[in-house]
Amino acid sequence: MTMLKVTERLSIGITIDHLELDLTKFKVLFLQLVASTNYHLPFGRLQLSDLYGYFQKYPLGDNQTIKIDILTENSTNKPVTTSYSMRIFNAPHKSQGSAVVYDMILIYDAPRFTHESNSESFGNVSSRTALSIVAENCGLDFYSNVATADNQVWRGHSDRYCAIVRTIASAGYVDNNSCMVPCVSLDGTLNYVDVSRLDYAKPTTTFTNTQSGDLNSYTTVGKIVEHLKAGVSNTLNGYKLKTHAQIPLEAESSNFPSFSSVLSTTASSSINYNKNIGSAIASGRVVYAPINCGNVHPNYEKAIHQNQRLRALFGTGLDVCVAGPTQADLLSVAGLNIYSMQGSDRVLNSTLSGAYLILGKGVFVTASGNYYEKFLLVRQGKNNIQSSSQAT
Repeated sequence: MTMLKVTERLSIGITIDHLELDLTKFKVLFLQLVASTNYHLPFGRLQLSDLYGYFQKYPLGDNQTIKIDILTENSTNKPVTTSYSMRIFNAPHKSQGSAVVYDMILIYDAPRFTHESNSESFGNVSSRTALSIVAENCGLDFYSNVATADNQVWRGHSDRYCAIVRTIASAGYVDNNSCMVPCVSLDGTLNYVDVSRLDYAKPTTTFTNTQSGDLNSYTTVGKIVEHLKAGVSNTLNGYKLKTHAQIPLEAESSNFPSFSSVLSTTASSSINYNKNIGSAIASGRVVYAPINCGNVHPNYEKAIHQNQRLRALFGTGLDVCVAGPTQADLLSVAGLNIYSMQGSDRVLNSTLSGAYLILGKGVFVTASGNYYEKFLLVRQGKNNIQSSSQAT
């Protein structure tokens, strides 16, 4: 791969349908690559100025493969090369002076995952095994931090693989504390993680707003943006949500199991959940699960209720941006140390600092050659790192 040196610390190479672009005849105006637990696959946007009419001779087509290589330096000035395999979803263009600017919309190169439907079943296996089969079928790598205890026949129902993953993960179960979350990261790995089992006291990455000599610590740039969605999440899922199972073999409906509380292991000493409202209302939203005909694992309805409730607790979030490449990735733990000056003293902001879960990651390259990574960090509340179990 021949790479164009954009700045002293940044080089880029682009290959479309296995043909390298001569980037001396183009100008990279903007590059954005994003992965999140909210999206089936990573996606991106590439703005490329065609200075000499290359794409008029070789037009861009639907779903062409595009490989983007980025070489930059980390915090120790060591070169790091990262490759991203994408497909061109759409490429509108417009004239700009003598050049033509192409605004390409990109999606990760796993067309079977988003396009192919599957009517076959995954026979009497755990949710972890079923998702590993999906990953293999779709050309994705697979990672999970637990062995799930939820063997059953998982049916495809002619859904697309990406929808099957969400359906299976929603009923994934390990124990009374488990909270299963799936996502595909920028490197093409289907992650299936029990976020309750992550060690929040030992973050793999630390972000700070001051210079640090720690090789695993990255200095933030720009403003740290705080956002909350606890109100909406708690209204829909938090305040005494109750799930009723329906089992035909039980003679009396009073014998049907119901689930109304969950046990949360949290890195926050104060969950963003108003217990006064919880105690003030007699009953919250009631959900009746589909009729259980005995063909699902014993904790199926409980798992769906538990995963939904525990995910909703992650309603306190921050957007953090850093310059340069990091080792941080989705569904891993990041520490955050935010300091402010009080006179001549540097004081830790104990409200925002602590351990967070990474739910989103973005890679950005600007026209001036600046490289940034942006992260969505979430947790269940504020204050310092503290391990506790709280029922909600």
